[in-house]
Amino acid sequence: MNQAQCAIKSNDEFKANVSWSKNTLNNYMYPTEGVNNSLNLGYLFLLGTTDTST
Repeated sequence: MNQAQCAIKSNDEFKANVSWSKNTLNNYMYPTEGVNNSLNLGYLFLLGTTDTST
């Protein structure tokens, strides 16, 4: 039987997320100086699946 990978409930996975942001703007609506930086990193590692179809 052919199933989509999302339909299998026995997937093991490891997710890691790191986020950093810096905001030194001097005014929210009309900033005239400062910086607004952000960095987001994500990682997904599939540990394995258990095949229960026979």
